[in-house]
Amino acid sequence: MVLSTPKNGISTKLHSTSNKSKSNYANKPGKEAPAQNNEFGGFQVIRETLSGRGLPEDTSDIILSAWRQSTQKQYGSYINRWMLFCNERACSPFTASAEHLVLFLTMLFREGLGYSAINTARSAVSSLSSLYNSDGGNVGSHPLVTKFVKGVFTKRPSLPRYQETWNVSDVLDYVSSLSPSKTLSLKHLTWKLTMLLALVTGQRGQTIHLIKLSDFSFTDTGVTISFSELLKTSKPGNHQKPVHISSFKDNIQLCVVDVLRVYIAFTEKLRCNESKLLIGTVAPHKGICRATISRWIKCVMVNAGIDTDIFKPHSTRAAITSAALHKTVPLGQILATAGWKTDCTFKKFYYKNIVQSSTSSTSNKTAVALPIM
Repeated sequence: MVLSTPKNGISTKLHSTSNKSKSNYANKPGKEAPAQNNEFGGFQVIRETLSGRGLPEDTSDIILSAWRQSTQKQYGSYINRWMLFCNERACSPFTASAEHLVLFLTMLFREGLGYSAINTARSAVSSLSSLYNSDGGNVGSHPLVTKFVKGVFTKRPSLPRYQETWNVSDVLDYVSSLSPSKTLSLKHLTWKLTMLLALVTGQRGQTIHLIKLSDFSFTDTGVTISFSELLKTSKPGNHQKPVHISSFKDNIQLCVVDVLRVYIAFTEKLRCNESKLLIGTVAPHKGICRATISRWIKCVMVNAGIDTDIFKPHSTRAAITSAALHKTVPLGQILATAGWKTDCTFKKFYYKNIVQSSTSSTSNKTAVALPIM
């Protein structure tokens, strides 16, 4: 559906977010879907606009890769709505004024959207305007817009989901009960390994699901994980440092190194050519997505008695790093393992009070899951 006539090489054609064209490649081994078929919503419009400015396709591919798939998916619907909004007011979505953006954000506010969603919409629009300002600025940074977004926070504040976090010992009690590792089903062995990796590394589910078999280097004392994939926090000159996990000989049932060896041996004949560490628990045992990691972690939390109506799978990150600091693990080690450059993010979003454990028998087990212990 064409919204308006392109001007000055600026395309305003709206595309559906359908992935039908992508699906034609999904089941063909050795075939990779074209980059434009992996783009969401308004990002197809950005591609056409770049093309209209005389840039070749491979140049457009490089520019568009600045927005990762997760960001494109998050921004896509807002960009589409912004283009419709601008079309109705006969203004360019790429060079619209701060007044237009404030009116657009007001429309979203009236629909009930909160601070976080409106701030995302602002960022999505800013990503368009930044391509067309010679000084590198964007409309989202205009004082009128920033004041508006601050006002949204005042009226609909985005507060932390919780002020405390669950006790790691409760989860380790359940994980320890999944023993011996060599006798477990693939499902329970996978649950055990996934939770232990989440705790011992303090990493996001996105990071864990990207770990490959080739990322592991085993030694007599443990294993080192080198993260070869681009992660959420990866930036030029800044990538997650390797994490070393020592063997935990005091309790073999909670030894990540031992569980990892058992899992790799168990799945060797199931994975075929799959390079990812974690594979599906049912045939055809392909590499899994991030959502599956979250589901497995949630299953362990439920079975351990953690209230998942309050605590979500991502809370493993707060639970283990908070426990580490309470156990006097050096702050520098926690930051390096979890991938934080400074302590600001940790203290602002992750450091929580720990609820009283429902058991008292696992205080010594906590050490196995603390970063670099």
